[in-house]
Amino acid sequence: MWGLDAQSMAPRGYGETSADFYLMSRFYDAYKVSVDYAMPILPMDFALGQYLYLRNLELLPFFDCTWAKGDKRNDMMYSAGTDLIFRFEKFLVSSNTQKIGLRFSYNQGTLDDVLGVIDPLYVGVVAGFSF
Repeated sequence: MWGLDAQSMAPRGYGETSADFYLMSRFYDAYKVSVDYAMPILPMDFALGQYLYLRNLELLPFFDCTWAKGDKRNDMMYSAGTDLIFRFEKFLVSSNTQKIGLRFSYNQGTLDDVLGVIDPLYVGVVAGFSF
């Protein structure tokens, strides 16, 4: 897997657990290219007492593409979409940066039938925490 861990091999928007497991078990070589750009689109600076401080709303467009090579087949999966994220600098008792939002993506690839992808459109929740 060329120095990358299994979690980072599936394009964003795929069911990461099943896609990563399949990639790790069936292919001996895989490569991934990712492009994204985070931009604040709405500075809010909204405070609700000492328990909530909403910093801004971020838009993160992305494109991911994974190529996997096995003994009998070569496959490709890609996703294109965006994350719409609320960034909190203070939330309840934590003063670290926290992000929560929605991911919208379009997924396509030659492994879709194997992974059970029926609808190429994906909408899901994304969350993050940084120190």
